Amino acid sequence: MSAASVLAFHDALELFLHVVALHLDARASERLEFRGYFDLEGVRDRVKHSGLALQVNQARVAVKHRGVTLAQRDVAECEVWTRSFLQDNTKVFFQLDFVELSLLDYVQPEVARVSLGEALDLAGKGDFDEALGRTAIAFQQVVDDYRGRKKDGMGRSVLDLRWQRHRSIPNWTDDRTNICEAILSHDRNMEELRDAVEVLCLGLNYRQHALFRAVTPLVVQTMDGKYHLGSAPHPEGMRPESPDVLIQKCVDHVVETALTLQQDDYDISFRWMEPLT
Repeated sequence: MSAASVLAFHDALELFLHVVALHLDARASERLEFRGYFDLEGVRDRVKHSGLALQVNQARVAVKHRGVTLAQRDVAECEVWTRSFLQDNTKVFFQLDFVELSLLDYVQPEVARVSLGEALDLAGKGDFDEALGRTAIAFQQVVDDYRGRKKDGMGRSVLDLRWQRHRSIPNWTDDRTNICEAILSHDRNMEELRDAVEVLCLGLNYRQHALFRAVTPLVVQTMDGKYHLGSAPHPEGMRPESPDVLIQKCVDHVVETALTLQQDDYDISFRWMEPLT
């Protein structure tokens, strides 16, 4: 565990320096070594605690390339060095407070971000069922926003897998109830299949989503654009794990979904042409 911790601290520092280089538009080589970041223009004269970062780098070399087993005290020092470097240099290069940074701040659209904030507030008050409902709405808001900005000339999203199906059941006699139930079961199976295919097409983690769907209520959007919650998917009092852990997993899933969809995002929504005069 000590080796994994040191490697993780070093990865965090290196990723931070890479983001700084991108932010400053510094010309960094693809094969730039860790020490090279501190010589980049715009970094060299502004970076703080470079010595601490280099000490973490030395610990990484010892662990990864020399097979040295670090004492718990040494690992704790690497953690302190990493935290100090990130906290001070986040203010220097981005004018942000590292401690207050949250991936939740980068969730789009804003309405989904608000829903997640409400979910956390409700969880803090012990209202876990309502909190799960807000995370379910947040997820739908994220996906609908992403899908809604990719519509063709007919107003249909190019990512929409909601096939048109007749949901009405013929007025059969009671002796054909089994046939009616079979059709309804088939319809539910097709809906589950559509959800699974959509999750995979969007590049989401299906196993995480399976847990999310198992514990959050169904969300329905009405014609006025409002979202409504259905019944809870689990019997009262039954949870796969402690409620606070479950809520955090659901929130994390929505945040991860939002950030995943922002990668290589695009907008191809057609705009109806103004009539010629």
